[in-house]
Amino acid sequence: MFVVVGVTGGIAAYKTVHLVRRLIGEGHEVHVVPTEDALRFVGQPTWEAISRHPVTTSVHEDVATVRHVSLGQRADLVIVA
Repeated sequence: MFVVVGVTGGIAAYKTVHLVRRLIGEGHEVHVVPTEDALRFVGQPTWEAISRHPVTTSVHEDVATVRHVSLGQRADLVIVA
C-alpha cells in the first residue's frame, strides 16, 4: 500500500516516528510530509532514514514533477498526525 503521512508540529510527532516504522515493517511504502514546525520535533534526516524516501516541506521544491500532487494521486491512504 502507498501511504502518505502528514506530520504536524506537535509533541505527537515523536509517536508518529513509531507509526511510520510500523507501516514500513508491514511492507507499506511510506512517504512523510512534515510541516516546518514538525521538523522542530523530529528532524528531516530521521524521517528520510525511516521512510527511505526524500522529505520536503515546500510545494516549491521539485516543481518539475509536482511532488505534492503526485503523492496525493498515488496514495492509497493518507494519515495526518
